[in-house]
Amino acid sequence: MVVVGLFIVLIVSIVVAYIGLRYSDGATSVRRPPADTVTADRPIDLTKGSKSRFFSPQDWDARGFDLDAATAWFDHGFDPDHAFLFRSLELDPATAARLRGAGLEDSALVALVEDASFAHHKGHAQLVTLAEQAPHLAPQALAWLRLGASTDQALAYAREGFTPAASDTWRAVGWHLDEALPWFTARFEPTPALAWRDTGFTAAEADAWRREHFGVRHAIEWRGLGAHETRRWLHAGVRAPANAKALRARGYGPDDMTYAAALTRDDLLSAAGQIVSAGGSAEVARRVHESAAGAGRARDVGIELIEDVLAELDRLVDAGRIPAPTEAKALTRRFERGLLEAALTAT
Repeated sequence: MVVVGLFIVLIVSIVVAYIGLRYSDGATSVRRPPADTVTADRPIDLTKGSKSRFFSPQDWDARGFDLDAATAWFDHGFDPDHAFLFRSLELDPATAARLRGAGLEDSALVALVEDASFAHHKGHAQLVTLAEQAPHLAPQALAWLRLGASTDQALAYAREGFTPAASDTWRAVGWHLDEALPWFTARFEPTPALAWRDTGFTAAEADAWRREHFGVRHAIEWRGLGAHETRRWLHAGVRAPANAKALRARGYGPDDMTYAAALTRDDLLSAAGQIVSAGGSAEVARRVHESAAGAGRARDVGIELIEDVLAELDRLVDAGRIPAPTEAKALTRRFERGLLEAALTAT
């Protein structure tokens, strides 16, 4: 009986051992791993698209972020260090992402956000506007925001390289900065710019005259003709602004000066005779005779007298009082060439 009992115990032990081995081979644990939290040590692989990014809860926890806040910054592509700096400057993840999306690197962005925080009570909103419109100008524009400039002003000044330091000399002589900007852009100094402005020139007009090597005084004399046309009259030999304006009023241009020719005594006497015989102005005829009396000085006939002769001949021809209008018109053409010559010789 003892032997039989020992045999039964042995069989039961074998069966129990066999069942235990089978259970350990095929069973699965029902215990779930602990949920990932900000304080977990193991990095989490958060894959977006083809790129893997690892979220390290421990790093975020060390900087005081809870899981939701850390995820918000992480989802916008920020690391814990920069997220901590931006949050300390009261910047939210979405705004920081907009700024970085404008092309600003994180390190440079931190400095700009810090500056913007002290520049204006709406500094963050202005910085976003600056960064999205002209990210490369944001640092220079922020310097203007600190001085109370609007966003548009700050961008305009920064775009032209007009710094607060450069503006000091303009303010010192009484310039308003918005008014000074086009003069600064045209590379004028503050005091000379005042001389141009106070005589009615815009920055663009003054720059055009200066490019033709005119000073303020000469530009004032010639301003009715414009800098480009003035240069052409001078190149053609006309030195007096009044003469150029008189020729221009009669339809002549600088290119017509090649037709200039001095009047002769015969031209003067012929004109006087035509006027007298047609019953024209005795006063004009007298002045023409006096001019013809100066032998060898026909070149010195004044523009005013020539214009008076031309006007009188035209009037008499139109009135039908000159019996030979063709001859009178030929004389008129000679006087017109004389007018051009007088404009060249007069100063």
